[in-house]
Amino acid sequence: MSMASSPFPRRRDRQSPSAGRPPEPREANAPSPATPQRRRSQGYGQPSWPGISKDRPMTADTPTSVATINHLLLGAPYTSPLVIPGDWLVDELEGAVEVGGFTDGLFRWPTRKRSGRPSPILCGDLLRAVRTECAESVQFWWGFSPSLVGRWRRALGVTRRNNPGDQAVARARAALARSLDRKAPPKAPAAWSSEEVEFIRRHGSKRSLAWCAYMLGRSYQSVASKAEELSPHSQRDRNNAIWSKSEEDLLRQHYQQRGSLWCAQQTGKTRAAVFHRAKKLGLQRQRPKHP
Repeated sequence: MSMASSPFPRRRDRQSPSAGRPPEPREANAPSPATPQRRRSQGYGQPSWPGISKDRPMTADTPTSVATINHLLLGAPYTSPLVIPGDWLVDELEGAVEVGGFTDGLFRWPTRKRSGRPSPILCGDLLRAVRTECAESVQFWWGFSPSLVGRWRRALGVTRRNNPGDQAVARARAALARSLDRKAPPKAPAAWSSEEVEFIRRHGSKRSLAWCAYMLGRSYQSVASKAEELSPHSQRDRNNAIWSKSEEDLLRQHYQQRGSLWCAQQTGKTRAAVFHRAKKLGLQRQRPKHP
């Protein structure tokens, strides 16, 4: 049977007229006409603004610390576009791009579908935030790198002189410096509770440190240092760096005959740590001489 007499239509005949062309992009935050109920049920694009302006005020008039000043938000609230992977948005610099996923920052934001590392789509409230907020604030709340935010600001012509967020941060820092001169010395940070330590152990490797800092009500620097302290690599390094007198005596007695592997098994340290400690103590492995 020839192709002309085949009862099944050809592949190109079955395709829609718009096949192979991207759909018409729509503005950010605009509802999609297709299956709106499925979008809400899947939870994509829900507003991720945590309510800083009400529950945790951060304004230039009430400076509390350097960390809160650097994370000021003047144009809040911010909402993410109501999209799911497969939709199209208009990027300010790249044009029409397809949504491939979402970021993992405090403010979840759609990313561009591409090979390699996902790139956030500069549109909607994110575009307004880059033009309004300081660079440190955008980096903290959206979880973007300083190089990415700096590239956006240069492309949009945003500087410290024409950015309201940078000007507000400068005024808040000056007010904080004047207030600290009149106040008592700052108190030491509160001790970490067992619940907070367990929270860092559970979520530190899965969520961003900025999200953990917001949930615990602590600064980003303190959470980052605590997560580094609780990491297995940091604990192993501290264990290898601290040597007791009994462990050093064990090296002096058995290292030359038994070697680094046996000493590492007895002390619970790595072979490299045993080797460097023995070298510091002036010990050298005695190897049998072959005739």
